[in-house]
Amino acid sequence: MFDLGAKGKSSDAGIYQESPMRTFIENHLTDFPSPASLEGFGVVSYHILADQGFAQAVHMQRPFNRLQAESDSGIAHFNKCFSSARRVVESLFGILASRFRLFLRPIHATQEHAKMLILTAMVSVNHILMER
Repeated sequence: MFDLGAKGKSSDAGIYQESPMRTFIENHLTDFPSPASLEGFGVVSYHILADQGFAQAVHMQRPFNRLQAESDSGIAHFNKCFSSARRVVESLFGILASRFRLFLRPIHATQEHAKMLILTAMVSVNHILMER
């Protein structure tokens, strides 16, 4: 699922708040996979990983704030693991930029054409990753 309908200067959380994706997710919470056993941790639920700009929600997990992490080593460890997981997700932009050089500079195109360029790159990268 993706939403390509916002300009680069908008915040991720603000875009999400107004996005049809948010409505879809909130209306389909029962479609999330059932909690599953994670070796060494027990049964855990599936979540969408978000950064501090997003509101905490049942289906959306964000890191604890810095003050909480400084006072609790368990929370600090959670934030470290959380950050590592998000880094994996965010590395997609690096893959896109290295494979498709057009993402290394502003895209000078109509909004519709820019959406098509981004969507084409997303589909291509997914295909490349699935072939590995």
